[in-house]
Amino acid sequence: MALTPDEAEELGRKLMSNLCMDLKRVDVPAALDLIARGASLGFDDDRALSPLLRATHHNLLGVVDAILARGVDVNEKDRHGWTALMIAANYGHAQMAEFLAGKGADIHAVSLQGKTSFALAQENGFREVGDVLIRAERKRQQDIADAERLAAQFQEAVANAHIAQEPIKVGHALHLIKRQKPEIS
Repeated sequence: MALTPDEAEELGRKLMSNLCMDLKRVDVPAALDLIARGASLGFDDDRALSPLLRATHHNLLGVVDAILARGVDVNEKDRHGWTALMIAANYGHAQMAEFLAGKGADIHAVSLQGKTSFALAQENGFREVGDVLIRAERKRQQDIADAERLAAQFQEAVANAHIAQEPIKVGHALHLIKRQKPEIS
């Protein structure tokens, strides 16, 4: 049964109340239950806090994963322009930073104070987080290069099929790129 907006808001308030406690008092199973039940995951009224940013602050990887699985933008920003990745970097949460980067967090996002995640990690002496961000950037650059190479190969396969006056399908083009014969089913 779907929640009404008021019910989702009430669950969201309970979730934020839980996440705003001292880390030792956060009830992670209860937080996960509230998220699964449909708690509102938006910011508070002055855009200072959201469940994603609080869970990141407390380094609660499972809670962050559950929040992102509900469709929350990994790059949401608070009123200061801070993202979850910036919070992870600022507090030295290397595993969280790696997880968020793997979920598509923008490692180049800039806060209203002109800070990036990398700058925050550096300023606070969190070399491990800096290394995570450098690896994430290298992977992003490699992914771009791979995508560009695949696009060029795809264009070549399409052009070759066009010259041969064959109808082209994406699957056929991908098999041509791999230099394999397409399976006929």
